[in-house]
Amino acid sequence: LNFLRFFNKLVRELRTFDADHPTVRTDLQRLSTALGDCFGGKDTFSLGRDQDNLAIQEEIVEDKSEVVATFLSYLKTTRVAKIVLRSELPEAEIISLLRLVGMKAEDVLREKRIRPELLQPFRVIRVMEARFVLVTDDQEVVSKGILGDSAGEGEGEQPGSPGKSTVPLQSLS
Repeated sequence: LNFLRFFNKLVRELRTFDADHPTVRTDLQRLSTALGDCFGGKDTFSLGRDQDNLAIQEEIVEDKSEVVATFLSYLKTTRVAKIVLRSELPEAEIISLLRLVGMKAEDVLREKRIRPELLQPFRVIRVMEARFVLVTDDQEVVSKGILGDSAGEGEGEQPGSPGKSTVPLQSLS
């Protein structure tokens, strides 16, 4: 879970520094390296929350460390349920993601949903938000939890854009 340390650190740093600050640049490279290790030869890497637990690659991780708790608090505050990363990520999207999850709820949410303009920068990264629906006794409950391949398909996702350039994860600079 080393990547979460760098992720959380960058969220805090980007609240204070510009993305071009030397400290941010160094930690972006460290995050890139740590995330690269997480892919394990796969094209995507997913992480999110299921209630108060961290889910990585569709599996619940039993870890109650401060690093995990901080990451989950960022997701909970911004109502992000799941993030799916691809092995080639534009640096601008990573920075947008870090800024998004580091925002205050009142700056992210409109009518209990993530403001659509905050999701516009994402073409490669998929950001899915948590939604809650009140169900009455005469209605059937159908769950699309974050676990499972079809979870949240399309929610918060921005379609890919032809011509968008990406860089290998290890080469962010």
